[in-house]
Amino acid sequence: MTDPRTGEAGFADWSYDVIKKTSFLLSHGAHLIATAEDAFNPSTDNMPLPGPGMFCAMFRALLHPSGGDRIHVCGKGGGQGNQYMVEHALGMLRQQGWGGDRSRVLIVGDRFDTDVRAGSLAGVRTCLVESGCHQHALQPHFADAPAEFVAASVASLIPPHRRHDPS
Repeated sequence: MTDPRTGEAGFADWSYDVIKKTSFLLSHGAHLIATAEDAFNPSTDNMPLPGPGMFCAMFRALLHPSGGDRIHVCGKGGGQGNQYMVEHALGMLRQQGWGGDRSRVLIVGDRFDTDVRAGSLAGVRTCLVESGCHQHALQPHFADAPAEFVAASVASLIPPHRRHDPS
C-alpha cells in the first residue's frame, strides 16, 4: 500500500510491528484518525475480523489517563463522525434542493454502536436492519443508540410493488 500524498510504503494489515510503531508515535504526540468504532467486521468464513474500534480501545488504553483526545473517530457513530459524515450528507441533500427537517431523514444500519448511534447523535430517525451484525434483542445494551424502527433487511424496507425481480 502506498500513501497517495507522500508516496511512502504503508501497511496493508495490522501486524504487531505496526501496532508497536503506532503506539510509539501516539505516545509521542501523534493523532490517530479512525473510520468508525466497529469492534469487529464480518468475514466470509464467519470468523469476525478485528474492526477499527478494537484498535481505538487498545490505543486509548495506551494513552490513559491523558491523550485519549488524540484519537479521532471521523466515521459513523463517532463525535467527529457526525460532522464529517452525517452533517455532510444532510448538506448534500440541501444542495440538491431538499429543505426538510432532519426528523424526516432515516439512517439505516446493522449496528447500534455505529449506524444507529450516528443517527441518534445527529437527530435523525433510525432503523436497525437485522441482516448484519446486531439483532434488536441487543437494544438494552445500547441505551444511547435507540432504534426507532427495526427491519429484517434493507430489502424488506422496499414496498413489494417497487421491488425489482432480477429473474
